[in-house]
Amino acid sequence: KNIMIASIVVVIFALFVTIFSIPAVYAGRTALVVSGEPISVAEYNYYYYTLYYTYYEEIYNEYGTYYDFAMPDEDTLREETLTMIQSTVRLLQEAEANGFEETEDMRAEFDDMIEDTKSDAESANRTFNRYLKSMYGNVMTEDAFMDVSWDFYFATEYADSVYDSFEYSQEELDEYYEENRDRLDVVSFRVFEFVAEEVEDDPDTEEDETVDNETAMENARLAAEEFAGQVESERDFIDLAYEYASEDDKETYEDEDATLLNQSVVDIESAYVEWLMADGRQKGDVGVEIGNTGYYVVYFIGIDGNDYQTANIRMIYNLIDIVAPSNYETEEEYDAAVAENIETTRSDMEAILDEFDAGDRTGESFGALAETYDESNRTDPGAMIEYVYKYQYVDQINDWLFEEERNVGDIEMFHLENDGFYLVYFEGYGDIYRDYLADTALRNDDYEAFETELSESATSETTFWYKFTI
Repeated sequence: KNIMIASIVVVIFALFVTIFSIPAVYAGRTALVVSGEPISVAEYNYYYYTLYYTYYEEIYNEYGTYYDFAMPDEDTLREETLTMIQSTVRLLQEAEANGFEETEDMRAEFDDMIEDTKSDAESANRTFNRYLKSMYGNVMTEDAFMDVSWDFYFATEYADSVYDSFEYSQEELDEYYEENRDRLDVVSFRVFEFVAEEVEDDPDTEEDETVDNETAMENARLAAEEFAGQVESERDFIDLAYEYASEDDKETYEDEDATLLNQSVVDIESAYVEWLMADGRQKGDVGVEIGNTGYYVVYFIGIDGNDYQTANIRMIYNLIDIVAPSNYETEEEYDAAVAENIETTRSDMEAILDEFDAGDRTGESFGALAETYDESNRTDPGAMIEYVYKYQYVDQINDWLFEEERNVGDIEMFHLENDGFYLVYFEGYGDIYRDYLADTALRNDDYEAFETELSESATSETTFWYKFTI
């Protein structure tokens, strides 16, 4: 009898283990309840892995194969997953309460996203169902994925509508900018550092070659003051930087803009920010300021209050194929291969430009060409980039956009060394940049307050099935 009972217990236990090892059994079970809304195991996994992949992409781009050392730990990921779910649920509830409805454009964009996911599955040689399981865990099904991904998309669209709904008067924009101009204005200046170089005795010689830190700092100060004493113009500063640069740095300072910086106050090196922002500072003033590793010579150019119109542009980028020097026997062969790749890319871009010129030459047609030919990772619809501000791009592009008045439809090709070719189409002028900065800051503050209020009103409770997530 005891043997029979034991056998029954073993069978029941085995059956229990078998049942709960089948994902379909618990995929739709409620893992937690958030503000009264049930969240299934599959739905929880969707949010968890969406967050995980977001972190992964960002960290991998920065650290490469060492990404794992910088990834958040499991507790942090679960905590942030819960926050994401709470935010989504509360946004959906608010959307319903405020009569926010889907549009044809929203549904079309969502359908495009699903098609992209299906294309990824095909590229991975997997069925859509198997691909979803590989990305979001074995509990994921096509139906669950469609439902939860739509909820997340719809909540995001509602969040965007809230963000866009805030309005500010010109008086409010001006007031905000004036109160925060110390961190919004852009300071233009030139700087050259004299590094304090310590020297230790060489044991193989009998000469005393010691230069301690105190002496090295004094040498740097004297050199910096000598440099500064010769500066009477910005041209002098540029030429002296090249003259005083070490042999290893000469090539760098052949570029006349090597010493030029355009920075907001919060980004300026602390060693000389106080000097730059001193009352009465005038263009052409020269200063010598001490830093942690030496002395800086600083030349003040001016402060830009961002009172100019931003630019709206469209852009097509083509990378120049990279060649490895090790693949060539001589430097001449390598240089010839590099030159050939540059000319090939130039020819490709000129062909794109010819195709554009043969059409109606509109922004829309340029954007359509970008869909086919652009090699960047941008996802802006129609290759549109709005609110471009001064110094956002390299000097060649920046100067073309802002040094003279542009007309809608102007187009230019740029070759950036060791990079690629850019076709830039001028779409028109945007908001005054100082207004854009103030509007963005106020809008972010107001949306953050809205989001905080939502999150503070959210509740959550886990269930037995929560242990089956991820």
